[in-house]
Amino acid sequence: MNTATTSSLDSLAQGATLHLRNGRMQEAEIDYRKVLERDPKHREALFILAQLLKLHEKEDEAAIYEDRFLALGPAPSDVLIRKGRFFHIMGKYAEAESAYREAMALGCDSLELHRNMGDAFLDEGNPDEALKHYEKALKFQPGSAHIYALMGEAYRSLNRLDDALLHARKALAIDPSLQFSKETVASILLAQGNYESGWQLKEERFDSANAVQLDQMGIAHLVESFSTKPRWRGEDLKGQTLLVWSEQGAGDNFMMMRYLPLLKQKGAGAVIVNCEASLVKIMLAMTSLVVDKQLALSKDTFDLQCSTMSLPYLFGTRLDSIPASVPYLNLPPAASRKWAEQLKKFPGLKVGIVWAGNKTMSRDRLRSVSLESLAPLMAVPGVQFVSLQKDEATHELAAHGGRILDWMEACDDWSDTAALIASLDLVIGVDTAIVHLAGALGKPVWLLNRFETEWRWLIDREDSPWYPTMRIFRQPEIHDWASAIERVAAELGKLAPTPAVETISSAEWDKAAQSARRALGIGSGNKENAAQSEGKWSLSKLWRR
Repeated sequence: MNTATTSSLDSLAQGATLHLRNGRMQEAEIDYRKVLERDPKHREALFILAQLLKLHEKEDEAAIYEDRFLALGPAPSDVLIRKGRFFHIMGKYAEAESAYREAMALGCDSLELHRNMGDAFLDEGNPDEALKHYEKALKFQPGSAHIYALMGEAYRSLNRLDDALLHARKALAIDPSLQFSKETVASILLAQGNYESGWQLKEERFDSANAVQLDQMGIAHLVESFSTKPRWRGEDLKGQTLLVWSEQGAGDNFMMMRYLPLLKQKGAGAVIVNCEASLVKIMLAMTSLVVDKQLALSKDTFDLQCSTMSLPYLFGTRLDSIPASVPYLNLPPAASRKWAEQLKKFPGLKVGIVWAGNKTMSRDRLRSVSLESLAPLMAVPGVQFVSLQKDEATHELAAHGGRILDWMEACDDWSDTAALIASLDLVIGVDTAIVHLAGALGKPVWLLNRFETEWRWLIDREDSPWYPTMRIFRQPEIHDWASAIERVAAELGKLAPTPAVETISSAEWDKAAQSARRALGIGSGNKENAAQSEGKWSLSKLWRR
């Protein structure tokens, strides 16, 4: 198998892994089958596909792939490495580390073991330990572009940006097509404020000939779908209709909405936004032509197309030319009325909080915190907290037992959430779409920023040129949330009413909270606990042969 074929196969396997990590079980199964079509003896694909089939209770078919794996004569350490890899993908880091260490105890010392251990430690949020294993892996495969690329990411997590650039550029010198390292370099350049080079390098994602890499970025189907129409490259639009399609997460798209009104200045006759269903309503606040991505879109309806994330590049954005006038997302006053009426029932400064992001995202553990860790904020008198949290992390509210209003059940889409935010005095949160939404609304927002900063928050700044109403509270060291949270608590104490507003008794608060929930149409029953589904994907049956 030549180098190009091996690289393509590795990319396909990585795409399957990404699907599995994000909970896209069916897509992962399809991609692992594709890997085996090209290489019937691909050990990881055989092992993981067997486990996936077990999870879907397809025991007979799973046994076939297990037998094929066993026919390759794996040593006990090979099984443990596969087991560790599967646990890692499923986010079971302690179990993954245990399996890898068991393999080491059996005398295993290989490229595969150390690279997999490095990957697990990096995603777990331990880049120092990851680097140790990448260094060991490099001894088995000197000059590996992929290992240099991963080392670049580990150094970036440690904010050792010079080392990160050095290793990412080493990777690109070996394999110029490695989009992963291009993203690393671009993100560092943008974080350093070098927008000219950073945007240019990010834009090269569309020039990748590797469909698998585009698929890993979640844009392969979009690039292919719209390829029949030319990409807009920033020239005068001359009355033509431009299709702008959403890319990446909701927060990214909230950040880029600011450019939509400016497209008229570029001569656009009309602008159509093509986005996820959850974004349609809020995008309608910016432009009258919005199409759900799930619906068929005739290519005859537009002349040119581009991604939302390409807009800063296409407008030639530099640090001193960011279109930062806020609010650029304007809601009708009536939208916030119902929230404001209910908030009046509670004394104090009204502060929205969000503490966790999407757990399926790589290294989410670095950006998310527990609700319990925000206890110093809860101790500040004169503040009424309002949860802006969705999904699994909301279960922490029940254990908290404090006076936190949770009305997110009444927020059916981002527009509802925006209207609730617009009724608050302040939003405090980790790096999620909520802080972008608050910034777009011109609402005071305090960002709890991880040590491994995102490019958009730049380096060592406590303000944001993208959001004038934002303050940034950074971890002084990796994993040190306590220091950042204590700073926020101190600043919140200065902002809260002095003397503290008159408090209400627990009975009065409970009565007001129940009244507000009824008024907002929120029932007493909780929505299905997403964690209950975890039993369906139990790993207890893993490799019992």
